[in-house]
Amino acid sequence: MTGRKFEVAADFSLEDYLQNSLGIERGPQVYEVIIRFHRDQARWIKERQWHPGQVMEELPDGGLVLKMHLSGLQEVKRWVLSFGSRAEVLAPPELRREVAREAKELAALYDHI
Repeated sequence: MTGRKFEVAADFSLEDYLQNSLGIERGPQVYEVIIRFHRDQARWIKERQWHPGQVMEELPDGGLVLKMHLSGLQEVKRWVLSFGSRAEVLAPPELRREVAREAKELAALYDHI
């Protein structure tokens, strides 16, 4: 403990600071994130606003595409993985690769079964 007090700058806006985040994490670059959800998840995804600038597109098969601009990819990677095979990252390629890598590592844990 330093004994020093943290002081928030008078012009600081938490809303502005988090405008391109899914929750609380942000990164140095803004990405257009596009995720396709299986119809089993579409209703649940539609019921909530995940991001202030989100755009949703309903698909003929009952699925849903969600588009958002996010800074940083780690938080959304964990979120997408929580849906298992019911969510597919369409963009950006960096996020798609990261989710695929994580899914392969997860599958490897169960190879011996």
